[in-house]
Formats: sequence, structure tokens, C-alpha cells
Amino acid sequence: MKSFAGIAITIVFIIGGIVFAWFSEHRLGGSGDGGEDIARLREENEKLRIELELLQGQVCVQEAEAAYVRARVYAEYPWNNRELIVLDRGARDGLREGMPVVTESGFVVGKVASVWKSTAEVQTVFDSSWKSSVAIGTEGARAVLTGGTEPRLTLIPEDAVVAVGDPVVNTSPGLPLDTPFGRIKEVKADTGEVWKSALVSVPYREERVTTVLVRTDFP
Repeated sequence: MKSFAGIAITIVFIIGGIVFAWFSEHRLGGSGDGGEDIARLREENEKLRIELELLQGQVCVQEAEAAYVRARVYAEYPWNNRELIVLDRGARDGLREGMPVVTESGFVVGKVASVWKSTAEVQTVFDSSWKSSVAIGTEGARAVLTGGTEPRLTLIPEDAVVAVGDPVVNTSPGLPLDTPFGRIKEVKADTGEVWKSALVSVPYREERVTTVLVRTDFP
């Protein structure tokens, strides 16, 4: 992934992006127009904030600790399948089934499901059959992440302290420990229920992911 020096440089750029987004939003807001631009800037600002927090030491993986292969993602626009993506790397590049696939910022995209000589297919977190055990926030509340068009959390204990914005990280042995999925977008709690549920927001748009990293030394 990134060296310590690379992380420091990335953090500088992210902070600069946050400041720029804040300045642009307030300037656009003052002009009385540019509503779409403001919404886009707010979305980018949130993504940058998440990346900054994770890069500051919570779940960052170092180059010395892991080996990755960078791969490009095939596209069949406008018929892209969010549940499965195809990479331009395969067995000859060291890929095998079960290897984790993440964005260049380190967020879970999925796992390698099938491998051929020069390509590989990845099951993504948008697949409804995806399931992972996860931890939520600083308290580490346990839950099950189920994939889908909008990934969700189930089996959150009723007394668990969770809130919108809490980070969601992996605890399942199928992926490296503490690899991030995203953040809680909405918490759903029905009176009298034993469990709570929540929606998860991933900080990327699947259709815009053109390059991913495959961890080749796991599992």
C-alpha cells in the first residue's frame, strides 16, 4: 500500500482537499446558486474526512506488512454488474480465489471469486450473498454486514452504542482484521426488538472504481 512517507504526503493532500472543499462550498453558498456543486463538494469532503481518519493510524496497512497487485477493472458500460467485477490480472500474476480486493484507499471492494490465466472475477460487497462479521465504532459493537445495493448491518445488540458516522471494520477471518468497509449511514431500532440494524455507506462509487489492489499474501 503506502509507505510512512507516502501516508504523510497523502494526509497533507487530503487536508488540503478538505480546506478547499469547505472554502468552495461557502463561496458557492454565498453566490445563491450552484446547489449541485455544493452537494458534490459535501460528498467529496465526507470521503476525504473518512480517508484522513483512517490514514491517521486506525486501519492503515503498511507496505512492509502486506503484498499487493494493482489491477484495472473491466467495464461494460452501461450494463455494469455491481455484484461481480472482472480484473485484468489473473493466475499468472499470482492471484487466487479468496484474496481480498480493496480500493487504493484501503476500503473493502470484495474478494476474488474465480481466477483464469490473465483475468479474475471479484465478488463485491454489493452482492446480496455477501456476509462478513464486523465491529462498529470505538466500542467495537459486533454485527453482521450483509451485501446488497446498499450494504446493511444486522444483529446489532439492542444495548450497543452505535451512531451515524461510526466506522465499520472487518472482524471476519475471510478478510484482514480491521479492514474498513465504510461508515454507518442510518440506524434502525424498533421498540421492543432484541436487535438493531443499520445501513452502511461506502466512501466510493463502484462505477467509478477503475483500479483496485489485490492482497496476494492473504489468506
